[in-house]
Amino acid sequence: MVNGVLVERTVDDVLPSLKMNSDGLKQVLDDMLKQYKSKQVELDNWKKKNNIQVVQP
Repeated sequence: MVNGVLVERTVDDVLPSLKMNSDGLKQVLDDMLKQYKSKQVELDNWKKKNNIQVVQP
């Protein structure tokens, strides 16, 4: 369904767009992972600087 209209498409029509979407999602995931790691390092440095210790029961 596209905009409420039932359409028929072949694999050749759909596969390139699916591949492009998959590649885009992988790129976004990689970018988010890099951001997460940098924030984790930033948090660890902040904890060391301010002498913060996490205590779990």
